[in-house]
Amino acid sequence: MMGASILASKSCLRTGTGLVTSLIPDVGYDIIQISLPEAIVLTGYGESYLSSARISLNKYSSIGIGIGMGNNENTYAFLKEVLEKIKIPMVLDADALNIISEHNELLDNIPEYSILTPHPGEFARLFGASINGFDRIELQRSMAIKYKIFIVLKGKYTSTACPDGNIFFNSSGNAGMVIAVWRCSNRNYHFFACSGL
Repeated sequence: MMGASILASKSCLRTGTGLVTSLIPDVGYDIIQISLPEAIVLTGYGESYLSSARISLNKYSSIGIGIGMGNNENTYAFLKEVLEKIKIPMVLDADALNIISEHNELLDNIPEYSILTPHPGEFARLFGASINGFDRIELQRSMAIKYKIFIVLKGKYTSTACPDGNIFFNSSGNAGMVIAVWRCSNRNYHFFACSGL
């Protein structure tokens, strides 16, 4: 799903990230270089799917993983290796969340203060079903505290659970797009998430 990788990389560049590196399977090299020549592209980690994390990703100041990654044994091994090696907070979305939901032991390897961005279906697969919306918010809070992570539950009214137990709501959203900006634990975190586009 190279389109998803392109959109994520473009979003990074547009929001002022500066230097953006896209680690992709070999099959996507031409696609991303033509679409986004200003990004650095790393290949050599699998022909059709990412399958090795031989490089040191700790040198990057931020990492987003899962967008357009796919879900098979190779990407599971790749994500497992990344989560074991990387100690900086990262943003986990899409296929990273799908892989973690199938291999719940990976939750323990997510670096503290990372950001998970599930929609309600992904949230249920990750942490279990809820009886109602209130029950889901309480589960969201308890999981954020337990794993010391931020959980951005995307939807019409996005809720963001922080590791300190606070929950913030974006009451200005709509079903087509979600934008969440929050401040937790004396740290500024800004994250822009789109769903349903």
